[in-house]
Amino acid sequence: MTREERFKLYNDAEKYWGYIAQYDQCAELIVAIRKYERKTLHGEYENNPQIEENLVEELADVFMCIEQLSEFMGRERFENKFEEKLQKLAGQIEKQTEKFGDKNED
Repeated sequence: MTREERFKLYNDAEKYWGYIAQYDQCAELIVAIRKYERKTLHGEYENNPQIEENLVEELADVFMCIEQLSEFMGRERFENKFEEKLQKLAGQIEKQTEKFGDKNED
C-alpha cells in the first residue's frame, strides 16, 4: 500500500473512531510486551505460541498509529524530534562506552 493510500485509510479511520482511540493501541502493545517478557524471562505462557504473534500484531498496530499521529501533529515536527532523540541516544551510548567499554568487542 502506498503512503497516500495509507493516509487516506487513516483519515477514514479518524472519521469513525477519532485520534484519541489510537492511544489505546499503545496500551495494548504494553500488555503484549509484558506477556512476552514473562514468557521469555519467567517461563510463563510456555505453551502459547500466540504470545509472540500477538506482540508482532500490536507492534504493527502501533506503527500505524505512530505514522498517523505523527502526520496529525506535524510530520516535520515529529521528524525533528525523532532526530533529536536519536542524537540523545547516541550520546548516552557514547558515555556508556567510555565508562564501560564497547559491548560489541566480544
